[in-house]
Amino acid sequence: MRPGDLLLFASSGNNGAATKVDAIGHVGIMLSDSLFIHSSSQGVAIARWDEGWYASSFAFGRRVLAG
Repeated sequence: MRPGDLLLFASSGNNGAATKVDAIGHVGIMLSDSLFIHSSSQGVAIARWDEGWYASSFAFGRRVLAG
């Protein structure tokens, strides 16, 4: 994944590219190898996607191409 890619998070156990759309509960935008920006209950936040809840809930990433 590269900066600008979308990171999609689902409930635990619903990980991987086969994750159903209705299981996705959170989305962020990749900033670097380990950091992403997202909305949180405290406002806009920057966090590591490879630690804690985010690591266990990470479903998959997608690149959005301008067309």
